[in-house]
Amino acid sequence: MNIERSFTKALHDFSMAEAGDRILIGASGGKDSLALSFLFSRYAGRRGRDISLFALKVRNREIEGAPDPGREARLKKLYESWGIPLEFTDAPAPAESRPEKNGCFRCASLRRKAVMDFAVRNSMNKIAFGHHLDDILTTFLMNMAGRGNGSAMKAVRKYDGFGVALIRPLVYVPEESIRRFAAVREWSAAACTCPQGTGGLRSLYRERLETLCGSSLEAKRRMLAVLISEGKV
Repeated sequence: MNIERSFTKALHDFSMAEAGDRILIGASGGKDSLALSFLFSRYAGRRGRDISLFALKVRNREIEGAPDPGREARLKKLYESWGIPLEFTDAPAPAESRPEKNGCFRCASLRRKAVMDFAVRNSMNKIAFGHHLDDILTTFLMNMAGRGNGSAMKAVRKYDGFGVALIRPLVYVPEESIRRFAAVREWSAAACTCPQGTGGLRSLYRERLETLCGSSLEAKRRMLAVLISEGKV
């Protein structure tokens, strides 16, 4: 699959990027946010595109421990090569310091709050996250089976009270394509090191998605098309 074409199609289909936008990229350091950042740098660098890009990596010291200065320096250098200024900040401490209880949802909420606060303070009107096709479908299955509702990640979600919109330009791109894209470029990922990142309920539903679709990209695309037609994505 042509990732860049799918990325650009998503931007156009969902009106994600417009002249004058100040876009903050959530830079986890993993393959998804690296691919997102690289693609955005190429898109914004073309003639006539009046878009400003920034990136923020949110640390969670409680789970990840002290930051690795060498790793952060390498990540910052990579972003500099793309013309994107990268900042680092710490996630706010949870009300209850128990990672095993808070889990991925709580951690992600804290990181999202840090990104939102940074965007508002610096007059950025859009936040871009690297959630891809498989993330969106997995979340839908989890919500349908576990919560009894059909909600899914939105390609564009507006927070009018903050003057910020959250966008997911990799909505059409499957995880395997991103994995190959990153491997060819030999990007050294520096993503979340929490054990729950490779296990837990989300990973279980990720496997169930593959079983349901028979690992077929076309089946996943059909599922996504239904969600889009019903206004869930």
